[in-house]
Amino acid sequence: MTLFININHLFTSPYSSACILVLKSGVTADVTIKGITKSITFVAEVDKGSASANIVIDRTDFDVRYGSGSFFDNLGDKTIYDDFELVVSLKY
Repeated sequence: MTLFININHLFTSPYSSACILVLKSGVTADVTIKGITKSITFVAEVDKGSASANIVIDRTDFDVRYGSGSFFDNLGDKTIYDDFELVVSLKY
């Protein structure tokens, strides 16, 4: 799948202790795309000095509608999935 998003322009990841919260039920973090910030919660596998997660995000929550079957009719095989997956690997 090809994702038609200029990630260098749309994604920001400001690091601060306030933007990531680790709970027993998962990790909650703020994601900002196109100036829209949403809190997301996901499960992360944590080991000594590292963490990893697969995070699924619905791009339409951030007003990225290009080629979305949720907003445009008759796209046929030109429809682009709304969900995309981020594979995250952190070392600390």
